[in-house]
Amino acid sequence: MQFISQTLLCICLLFVLPIKAQITKVKGKVVNEHQQPLPFVNVSFKNSNIGTTTDFKGKYSIQTKWATDSLSVSFLGYEKSTQFVQKGKVQTLNYRLSSTSVKLENVTIIENKKVKYRNKNNPAVELIRKVIDNKKFNQKQSLDYYEYDKYEKIQFDINNFSDKLADRKFMRDFDFIFDNHVYTSEINGKPYIPFFIREKSSKIYFRKQPKSEKEYLLGTKMSGSLNRFDNDGIGHFMNKLYSEVNIYDNQIELFGNKFPSPINDLAPTIYKFFIIDTVITNQTECINIGFSPRSKSDFAFTGNLYVLNDSSYAIRQVELGVNNAINLNFVNDLKITQDYENVESHIWLPSKNTIFIDYSIGNKQMGVVGKKSVSHKNFILHRQRADSIYQTVADVVKLNESTDEQFWTKNRHQQLTNDEQGIYEMIDSIQSTRSFKIIAEASSILTSGWIDANWYELGTVASFISWNKIEGLKLRMGARTTPDYNKKYQIGGHLAIGLGDLRLKYQSEFLYSFNKHYIKYPQHQIYSSISRTTHFPGQYSENISQDNFLYSFNSNASDKMIMTHNMKIDYLREFKNGLSFGLTFDNNRVKPLGELRFIDGYNNKLKQINTDEISLRIQFAPHLQFYQTKNRRQLIKNKYPIITFSHTTALTAVVNGEHNFSKSRLGLEKRCYLPLIGFSDFEIIVGKIWGKTHFPMLHIPTANQSLGYQFKSFNLMNYIEFINDEYFSLRWNHYFKGAIFNKLPVFKHLKVREVIGLKLLYGSLGDENNPYLQNDLLQLPTNSEGLATTFLMNSTPYLEASVGITNIFKFLRVDLIKRLTYLDDRYQLINTFGVRGLALKFSAKFDF
Repeated sequence: MQFISQTLLCICLLFVLPIKAQITKVKGKVVNEHQQPLPFVNVSFKNSNIGTTTDFKGKYSIQTKWATDSLSVSFLGYEKSTQFVQKGKVQTLNYRLSSTSVKLENVTIIENKKVKYRNKNNPAVELIRKVIDNKKFNQKQSLDYYEYDKYEKIQFDINNFSDKLADRKFMRDFDFIFDNHVYTSEINGKPYIPFFIREKSSKIYFRKQPKSEKEYLLGTKMSGSLNRFDNDGIGHFMNKLYSEVNIYDNQIELFGNKFPSPINDLAPTIYKFFIIDTVITNQTECINIGFSPRSKSDFAFTGNLYVLNDSSYAIRQVELGVNNAINLNFVNDLKITQDYENVESHIWLPSKNTIFIDYSIGNKQMGVVGKKSVSHKNFILHRQRADSIYQTVADVVKLNESTDEQFWTKNRHQQLTNDEQGIYEMIDSIQSTRSFKIIAEASSILTSGWIDANWYELGTVASFISWNKIEGLKLRMGARTTPDYNKKYQIGGHLAIGLGDLRLKYQSEFLYSFNKHYIKYPQHQIYSSISRTTHFPGQYSENISQDNFLYSFNSNASDKMIMTHNMKIDYLREFKNGLSFGLTFDNNRVKPLGELRFIDGYNNKLKQINTDEISLRIQFAPHLQFYQTKNRRQLIKNKYPIITFSHTTALTAVVNGEHNFSKSRLGLEKRCYLPLIGFSDFEIIVGKIWGKTHFPMLHIPTANQSLGYQFKSFNLMNYIEFINDEYFSLRWNHYFKGAIFNKLPVFKHLKVREVIGLKLLYGSLGDENNPYLQNDLLQLPTNSEGLATTFLMNSTPYLEASVGITNIFKFLRVDLIKRLTYLDDRYQLINTFGVRGLALKFSAKFDF
């Protein structure tokens, strides 16, 4: 999610400009002739699409730069009312509507008597419970077989810009856009400029037993680019940003958050429901049910459900939105609509789905509008196809690499308007301008860290300069080829030198793909490298190089490093079902640096450790999701587990190996969603080392002495503080997404969020690998005074716990971390606020 959000926000940041147009703000209340509040009343500026609806207390609030001179309110069963508006002013307009005495058949409306909302004896809740009870019959997954044609269109636009934008100097390259390509939104009446459009045509096949749903992709068409994404990368990007919305699911995922459906099994405990009226929708009588969260701060929807007024209780139409009180970043407006079509007798299936999202960093800055429309046609039910249709390994099967205009004329469910026809040509013209290329490259460098030079890249920028105690000021330059040079193979590497030790470090690498393209999934490739690199033992980062300048700011800088000369050959094979395996051969020469010494119990000094290692790794990641940029794959976390097993065997005399030992490791990663209170990320690892070997080859827990917080590290453990040959570790973070802070008076306005974490490590060291019992093994590291700095663990596990605040200024995270065990004076513990084993650590992440 992080990389998606960063890419989107960079687009916004590049266009951030102050808005000088006047803002009109109107608020008020709508009541009936008995002074009782009216919920879900339509409020809109006359002759415009800019509007809102009242809440359960009949209150509304609206602000815009495109106000007209009057504001109207309308509600079925009441007379329409309009009042004059002063543009550019803050004002309060209250409305009292008179009833037109419309009779609502088959529906009883209970008026608000200013009593507390209750589920008991509420006809709306009784109706919703019947809808929930009939979900198993009405959702499309209840059918044995179905298939249909699917057409999808996604478009991104720049909006919320002032009239003076075109006069700015850097916009001169875009004069043709302001003259010919400024459009007006049908959703909110705002002007916009398109900069990206993508269409997709496919065929869907579903089988209930055994369950299988496959999408056969017939073609895609795209104009515009987003941060080096290719067509497939854009597809993965969009699938995460605009997840498939199914109102019959208990949870609906948007922006990496889980929203409970208004017909969730527990919906009456999450939402308030009101029967509004009966309406005729496309010649079908429906009951209009309004709903909103019981707590405005909960990640839940507001909107309307249109339920068939018959015994089926099927959904005919859905309108979803979110209120401004929830802690959701960068989203100013969200509208989701779904229409259902009567396919056969009582069977209603979704035919149209639209999602409109207005993104920006602030209300007074330019932003981006994303629109997704999906159409389903030509439904076929109860027809069984050949097993091969349902048994393909991939959920999405690509049938066509290229399409022409004749294909789209045939497969578009609704032909493009004249304005939309011109968007493709206009977007291509935009991206050929010098200004856009500069903006796009700046965004790319910011998010990827690589400088694009067409067929090769230079990077990473954050690793060009760093510093550590042993190497001093370190300079590094890396490069790699891109698919523009060759799609079958990639050449890369880097050179680095520390001005303190003047040792040259390097890495050269070559990757060859057995497929047509080395970045395409599933990958089938072989990789080789030769390197001379340095690192702190046990140091690890999920996202950045150990030469990153951020590691220069260590809270307890280490004076012990390792230099490794490595030759590697790695084979990787992935399968579309999420299974992958790899075989690796490593030849290593490991040398100590700084104050680290390789001395055994007989006081013999060892110059280096030589190993030859063969490794097998197997990973199973069902329903694997990721998005692929020009040279990088970024995992998208979902509810499915990732299971990884690896086994390494060290051999003698293959090249120059001198040791016999084996390592096994089993890992599980999982994200668990908890409705209304966020989600948890877990990582569990179990490992064992067989055979006798020196401590650098044993398990050195991943420690983090930098000032930044890292999920996969023990953040209050020192480098090489513990060694084990058997171990179990647990890492857990729970992100509440504001579930607590949103209900507190001060915090809810700051829009910050809460996170808690726990990390546990239990390990032991067998007698065979204990340097205190085996004199021929290297002794454990000590400091300059001869005191131990590496320890054996006892029966007590290592524990650290954290509480943190995220979303500070929408990107900053601060964690207060407490080490709970191994607190003796012999351990070098961080001391913050006068408390041993306590530290503050920081990190940054853009997220919705």
